[in-house]
Formats: sequence, C-alpha cells, structure tokens
Amino acid sequence: MTRFYFINLINANHIIKKYRIRKWIVRANIRSTNYNEMQKNAKEIRAKGVEFNKIMLNVYTEVGNLNKSCYGERYNKLVTLFNNLSTNVNKIVLIVVEKMPSALENAANNYANVDSGSKISRVHSTMSYSKMPTIAQSSQKEMRFITADVNTAKTKIEKMLDEMTTKMSEIETIFKRLNWQNGATTSIKSSFSELKNKIVSSINEIKHTFDKLVSEATEETEKAENANTVTKTKKLLELQ
Repeated sequence: MTRFYFINLINANHIIKKYRIRKWIVRANIRSTNYNEMQKNAKEIRAKGVEFNKIMLNVYTEVGNLNKSCYGERYNKLVTLFNNLSTNVNKIVLIVVEKMPSALENAANNYANVDSGSKISRVHSTMSYSKMPTIAQSSQKEMRFITADVNTAKTKIEKMLDEMTTKMSEIETIFKRLNWQNGATTSIKSSFSELKNKIVSSINEIKHTFDKLVSEATEETEKAENANTVTKTKKLLELQ
C-alpha cells in the first residue's frame, strides 16, 4: 500500500502526516524516479514545441504571400487545405508547449517535495503561443500564375513542412523515453500520436495538391500562350 501512495504522489506530504510514515521510507521508494530528468524533459518538449510553432507561422506567412504571384480557384483550394490543417496544428502546439510539460513539472515537484522537502521547478500551467491564422482566399476572378515565383515559394514551403514533420518525430522520441507516466500523460501521448498522424496526412495532401496546382497551371499557361501565338500568326497572315 505504501508503494501505491508514492507512485501516485498525490498530496504526498498529507499522506506522510496522516499515516505517520517515516520520510526515509518515502525517499527509498522514489529514488528510482529521476525528477531532475523529468524537469529536463519538460523543458526540452516545450522548447521543441515553440520551434514547431514558429515553423508553422512561417509556413502560413509564405502561403499568404503566395497570393502575390498566384491566385484563382486552385490557390483557394490550397488555402482551404492549410486552414483545415490549422485546427490540428493548434491542438498539438497546446500539447507540447503547455499540457505535457506542465504535467511533468508538476510530477517532478511532487517527487522532489517528498524527497527533499522542496520543489525544483515552476509549473507553467499556461504558456503563450501563437495560433495559426486563417489565410484569406483570393477574391480575384481572373487567373494569375508567375511560374518562377510560385516554384520558389513551393520549395520553401515544402521544406518547412518537412521540418515540421521532423520536429514532431523528435518530440515523439522524447515522449517514448519518459520514465514516468500516469493517466494524464498516457492520454496526452495518445492525443499527440493521433494528431501527428492527421497532420502528416494533411501535409501529404497539401504537397500533392501543390504539385497538381503547379503542373496544371503551367500546362494551361502554355496552352494559352500557344493559342495566343497561333491567333496572332493568323492575323498577321491575313494582313499580308
């Protein structure tokens, strides 16, 4: 029964007083848990979450700026995919910047308090982070497509999307090596994995749509230019 109390460490000091358990027994039961490592993991997860958040903000800025060189229905379809992605991105940022780190910090404090009588970390139960903005769709009725500019933006955006995926994998690796868990952290891990899979799937769809947008727009632009050349040639022949 003693081990149960110390594994959960809920109101540990209260339990010590209530059941008159000696502190040296408590310390002996928790030495296998490295609460300094838990604090370190919390900081690492949050730092990578902040990096992930910054990358995504840059992605959304680039997509918004893409409207200067590309607009029309295909651009709007791409924007819709990014706006749909933002819901899951915002959820996963909340997990890695706030929920999981604060759960670890709280647990680390509980263990440290029982072991040494003092806390080792401030619990950051709320953290500021930037939610993904809604990208405005193009209102122009005509088509615009500057191939060189679009391809440059596409390369930059896809590189950042790959960085996002890498960052999520790095965070997941930290989750897997955590040497402590309870009901809350297990639920958080499950939510993270589910959201990660959804985001990766959305990124793959975005890349496919982007490829299709560039391919179709390039083809149609060439057809239009060829048609204009043929028409111009006919008119010149008629004048001769």
